[in-house]
This record gives sequence, structure tokens and C-alpha cells, in this order.
Amino acid sequence: MNYLSKKLKPKKLQRAGIIGLLFILQCTIFTHYSYAGPNTRSPLGVNSNEVMDDDASIPFIDVFKTSIPFEEARPWLTKGKVEYDEHGWPKNLNGGKAGTRFLYKLPKETVPEGNYTVLYDGEGILSYSDDAKLVSREPGKDIISIHAGKDKEFRVKLIIENSNAKNYLRNIRVLMPGGVCSNNPFKHVKDKRYCKGSRYLAFENYHESLIFNPAYLDYMKDFKVVRFMNMSGITRNPISSWDERPKLKDATWAGKQGVRGAPLEIMVALANRLNADPWFTLPHKADNNFVRQYAKYVKDNLKPGLKAYVEYTNEAWNSIFTQAHYVKDMGERMQLDEDRDKAGYKYFSLRSVQIFDMWEQTFGGTDRIVRVMGSWTGWTRLSEMLLSYRNAYKKTDAIAIAPYFFPSFKSAQKARSVSQLFKLMYDPKEKYSIPKVLGYIHKNAETAKKFGVDLIAYEGGQHLVDWKSRNVTSHPTKLMIEANKDWRMAKAYSVFMQGWRDNGGKLFVNFSAPRTYQWFGSWGTKEYITQPINKAPKHRALMQYARKNPCWWRGCTSQTVARLDKPANNPVGDVYALVPSKKKKNVPGKTLANPAMVAKAKAQAKPAAKPKVVAKATPPKANTNTPAIAKAAVKTVTTAAKTAASVSNPATKTTATAAVAASVAKPIWETATAAAKPAQKIVTPKAQKPTPKLATAKQDHDAVVHRVKGRGRFWSNKAALHLRNIVDGRINGGSDLSGVWQTHWDNQYLHVRVDALDDKFMRDSQAPWGDDSIEIFVDADGSRNNKFDGKNDFHFIYRWKDRNVNLSKSSPRKRTLGIKQTMTRTDKGYTLETSIPWTTLGVRPVAGRNIGIDVQINDDDSGNGRDGKLAWHATNDQAWKNPQTFGKLVLGI
Repeated sequence: MNYLSKKLKPKKLQRAGIIGLLFILQCTIFTHYSYAGPNTRSPLGVNSNEVMDDDASIPFIDVFKTSIPFEEARPWLTKGKVEYDEHGWPKNLNGGKAGTRFLYKLPKETVPEGNYTVLYDGEGILSYSDDAKLVSREPGKDIISIHAGKDKEFRVKLIIENSNAKNYLRNIRVLMPGGVCSNNPFKHVKDKRYCKGSRYLAFENYHESLIFNPAYLDYMKDFKVVRFMNMSGITRNPISSWDERPKLKDATWAGKQGVRGAPLEIMVALANRLNADPWFTLPHKADNNFVRQYAKYVKDNLKPGLKAYVEYTNEAWNSIFTQAHYVKDMGERMQLDEDRDKAGYKYFSLRSVQIFDMWEQTFGGTDRIVRVMGSWTGWTRLSEMLLSYRNAYKKTDAIAIAPYFFPSFKSAQKARSVSQLFKLMYDPKEKYSIPKVLGYIHKNAETAKKFGVDLIAYEGGQHLVDWKSRNVTSHPTKLMIEANKDWRMAKAYSVFMQGWRDNGGKLFVNFSAPRTYQWFGSWGTKEYITQPINKAPKHRALMQYARKNPCWWRGCTSQTVARLDKPANNPVGDVYALVPSKKKKNVPGKTLANPAMVAKAKAQAKPAAKPKVVAKATPPKANTNTPAIAKAAVKTVTTAAKTAASVSNPATKTTATAAVAASVAKPIWETATAAAKPAQKIVTPKAQKPTPKLATAKQDHDAVVHRVKGRGRFWSNKAALHLRNIVDGRINGGSDLSGVWQTHWDNQYLHVRVDALDDKFMRDSQAPWGDDSIEIFVDADGSRNNKFDGKNDFHFIYRWKDRNVNLSKSSPRKRTLGIKQTMTRTDKGYTLETSIPWTTLGVRPVAGRNIGIDVQINDDDSGNGRDGKLAWHATNDQAWKNPQTFGKLVLGI
């Protein structure tokens, strides 16, 4: 503490580098400030945001840490053959340029306007554009002026124009103007005149020790728990080894999914500064060494008296995420169940307990760790399976759900006023209305009690989104945004939160830290970090709830975990035992979608917006089964509904930033609701091919001409394979787009049939994949290299109403394809039947031969290009250039 302020002068502190920072993170230079704040007895937690250039929560004094990686700004800012060092700094421009963007589309009041200090190491020239202008320059330091533009928003770009390859530009920091007083890290001041009786700590000199934006700390200080799932960047992140984790020296902690993420050191430092319990979410592929190293760092560096919440991955049951498919793959590999979904749930439970055990061993006990399993709000049977499997409940402290309330999409689209929206949110007939969700909460609380675990919420709140909208002015998105700004939203939150407590819930970790409101959702409790509380009804209601309801559960304020008594015997016996199920059952539909997906998906398609997906729910049946305590809450809700319906909306309009969304697709050929996942840009490493899905093509020794002509003689629904993965854009449910495919072969042809359910047909784009169409990818020799080989790797595109089959540029050029095809309309979509000659594919068909294959369906509803895309095997939209994303087809007998 004193060592930092007295022994190190400011200039030396700047040069201390990362070694000094590692020490600084464990200390504080605030000698007079008490950290025991209002969060000690708070019943609330908060979800952090993703580290991104348009994050309206602005966590860091160094705003460059939220800039997009230089390579992600290609080709609009980064140009040429730029080479990078291990931390993402351009070490050799090779005559090109490297650019980035930060403070993107943020409201004027989000950060201070004025002169920002740019510090850097190395030799070169930086340029600035949009709302930033150069004021002065000296070696290693620029002063730039940043003021919001005429649109009252911030947009700032930085470009490395020149750089000495022998001493390249690196360690760029862009620091806010002003500083803080040493006795209050939660308040920004312009200069030392505001620090009477305490030291003035200028951001330029003390940014490495201060780290966090005072406005961010001021907002976060009121929450007992901070869930770091988003900030850590684990969503769709293939990280598995400790060496792959985000580093302090990295050029930026932002970027697309699978890339972004703040270092663990930063998250622990924030928890220590806030005196808040951190909630850590471990990546789905993390190996044992990663888990142990992670736990060791937390044990050694987390402030005494703070507890660590630990969970294995996020929403492992939600198949829009790669982690859901990973746990299913692992469950199948370990033969935990014949049903793929159940195998995945069991592996999730098993791996969670393994991780809990490693943390317990590292900490030397469980006094300071809270072991959490995430589940579905509307399907308590999943919680039973997770907790009972191999008696996992004995090693688990809490089951966590995500209760969200909202009207159905169809009901919301019919609403013509904000008052009508609020009326729907209180309507017991709506599946996800407040009274209905309170009933689900009660049922979850009963399940948790049965197993001797707490019921907590990892996310929750309002969930007003219409996935058909594409801008903030369309209906009903405009009404939804207005509703989030309306004072009646505060009333709704008050009723909902009181119902959460009355129905058995404990800690509630709301979603989320400040975010701007967009068509894909209004998730932040504030629209930006400095928004006045009188303009933020959700945040106002949460703070009032926290004041009126200091945490009531046993051990809430203690420094160690107070646990419930566990039943001696498994409450559900061996219902979910290891024995594989004899019969594969349909999985009930999911409850409420996770809105975090919205902003999570955002940076993925920069500079365009990114996808977020919503999973549909199959909730418990009507009010006749609603517990008495939930029914009592309905009475309060009904009164609030009358108020909501009778008062006009005084909300003001605001523009905001962010991502794109996609909703779950439900295949028409099954009763279970299958969630699809949004597009990813994760490139499979060359040295590690993914384990492909397996399909079998039965041999047909008879003539095939009948099948190609559409008689369907050899097709069977039992052999159909579902397309479940959203790899681009958005899919608004199974009626919008879903599909299955199957295949046969003979000595002449590979035969493929695809049945697509599609509610609209469009054909107006230059590119065939921009309209309603089917893409078939074939790697005929099964080599599955990371590039098309120009010999027998093919990409065929069948567009609606195209007489000829389209062949992509990456495919071998063939004068004559010889492909037969028919594409016919059905009641709810269309069917493709095609026969591809083996002579075209360039291989000889032999029983047992493996070939690579994938089938994908494009959907265009708007007439302005593709809106969404489904795939059978690929988990990203890279199949057009990377056969490693294909699945495997075995030619059977």
C-alpha cells in the first residue's frame, strides 16, 4: 500500500510493467476508505457484461482494453499482411496498417468528455478518427480530445499508421481524463482541487493500480455477488489449457466469441475492490490442470472473508451453445445413457462434481466455496437428474435457474400500447407472465428443498424481445424499449422480486450490468453506467428491494458457507441411475431463454450486429397446479396489472447498441423442442480435427430413378437426421425454418433427400445462398482437410426455383455435373431429392467408405438476403471453406 505510493514515483510506476501489476492487484492505495459497503446484506447479485467496444458499463480506466482486436477490424481498418506477437500487438505492418475501434455507439453521458491520454511503448505513428482528434504529441504519449458527435454518441477509431519493426508500437493505453481521491475510489474527479484532505490520484499516473472506472465501481458496489460468466468470455470458448487463458499483457480483452475475456487476475481484483463474492464459470473444455490452477489463484488472492461461487460452464443444457453439444459428446463417449440428451446432462453433473472436488482439495475444504449447478426454470426433472445422478446433491450447495417474465411473441405483436404490454405481463394465461413464472419458482424451490440445496437465480428479470424486428423503431420493439423505460417496469420488478422471495428463492443475480437498449433486448438495469437512477426504473426497483429485504437466509453475512442439511438417502432413488435407458424419450422444451446470449453473440459478426438466441419453454400446466403461495402472489400481480393498464406511458426514446438474435428452431418431425445455436466464428485448429457426427447411407441395389423423381420409395422418417445448429443469422422457431435429411447410395449415385419446413419463400438475391436454398457439402475421399483440395471436395447449392445446381468457387470446376434433382412444395415447406454421380465426386463407392458430409438450409424471409441458416453438423458458417467442419458419412451395406 505505502510501498506503491511512496517508493514508486509515477513515471517509474508506468514502467513497472506486468510484473509490478501482478503485485499491485493484491494491494490498494486507498488508505482511508472502508470497503464494507451496502452489499454486505444485499440479497442481489449482478451479471457482468462481455468485454466489448460497445459495452455501456465501461469497466476500465484504460478504455483501450475494450477495443476490438486489430485483426477483427480487417478489411475496413486493418489492411495488408500484418504480423502479430503472442499478445496481439502488430509487430510488423509489412507496409500495411492496423486499426481498431473503441467507445463505439455509446450515449454521450457514458464517459467523460475531454482530453484522453494515450500512452504507448515503441516507435511509430498513431492516427485517430471519428470523435477523437489529436491535441499534442511527444514520444510515447499522445493527448487526444474525445467529444460525442452530433448524434450524441461516441465513436472512436485508432490506427497504427507506421511502426518500427525492431521496436514496434505496443502496450497502448487510452486513459480517461481526471482521477479519483485516495479516500474514495467510487467517484471520478476532474483534478486535485476536488480532493481536500486526501491525495489526488490521476489516471495517467495510477491507472495500473486503480484499474477500474469509478462509475463502474459505484454501480457494482451495491451487489453482494458478481457473476463473471460474461466478463470471462467462456461462451462458445474452446479454451482447455491454462496457457490459453486471457493474459494481462494481451493487447485487448475484447473481441468475438471464443476470443474475448478478461484475465482471472482482473476479476479477482474487482471482487476484492468491491468486497463482493465472485461467481466463476469454468470453460466447458477446461482440463484438470486448468481447474486446479484457477482454484489456486483464487485461493491465494481472493480477499479473506469472501466466498467463491463455482459452476461448470453456462447452460450446458441449452443446445444453442457449443458447450451443450460438448457435454453430450462426452456423455455418449462415456456411455452414460443411450439417450444423447440424458447422457449430456449426466456428464454435466459428473464433471461439475469433479470440478467441485478439485476446488475443495485446493481450498482445503468447502468453507469458502459455493458449489452451483445451473438448471432450467420450467423443467424441474432436469434438476432432479443433475442432483441425484451419482448422489451429486451431496457435493452441491445450490441449484440455479434463470426466471424471466414476458408476454408471448404473438401476444406482444398484437399489443398496440405500452399499457397493453404490461397487462400481458400480469396475465395468468400467458405462459411466461409474472404469476406463471412465480409458480415455476415455487416448484423449483420445492425440488431444491427436497435435495437440501439452495435455490438461487443466475440470471433473471424482464425478457421483452421480438425476434422478427431488426431495428428499434419497428413494432413491437419500439413498445418494448419504451416499457423498459416506463415507471411501471419498476412496479413489475417490485412484484416479481417479492414473489421470488415469497416462493422460496434466495440470492438473485439479475441480468445485467448497464447495456444500451436495442431490438435484440433491453437487458441492462441501466442503459449506460452513469444513467441517473430516476431514469432507470429497473435499477431503482432492485435497489429498493435490496433495502427492504436484507438477505434473510442463514449464513448470508458470514465469512463461511452455511449449508442446508442433506437427506441421507437420494430423494428420487435410482430413477436417473447410470443404467442406459431402454427407450429414448423426448426431452421437454426449455423454459426461458437466457438474454445474456444476446450481448454475448454481439461481437461475433463485427462490424455488423451479432446473434442472440432464445430458447422456447414448456412450462408447467395451467393455474390449477399453481402452488398456494404462488396463487397468493397472483392477487398482488392482478392489482398491479390494473394499474399498468390504466396509466399512460411517460417513457422517453433512446437509441442504444449491440447484437443480433436468433430463436430456437423446433423440428416438425419430433415433439421435443430443439434449440439451435447462433453463428460462431471459431476456426478449428489445424492440429485437432473435431469428432464428427456419424451418418450411414444404406446401399440400394435397385433402380433409383423413381426416388429421384419424388416417389420417396426408399425414404423413411426413422432414418432422418435433424438440422439443429444455427450457424448464421436468426431462426424464429421451427415454423420459420427447420429440417431433416437422409441418404442412400448405389453404384452410380449418392442420393440425398432434404425436407425443409419454411414459412416464406424468397428468390431475389444474386448469390444463391442469399435466398431459400439447400447447401450440400461433400468431401468424397473423407480426408476432411482444413481447406478444399480442388479434387473431390464439393459445395453444391440448390436454390428454390433454380433449374441448375450451383457449384461454389471452392469446388473443383466440372463442365458437366450430371446431378439429378427435384424440388417440390409441401404444405409447410419444400422437399429436395437429388442424386449426385460418383463420377462427379471422383471416387468409387465401396461399402465401408467414409466420406465427409454436411447439409445446411438457408432462410430468406425479408427479401434482403439471408436471414438465417441451419446446419446438421457444422457449428459455424465455415463449411464453404473448411471441410473439417463436415460430419462423417459411412457407406453401409
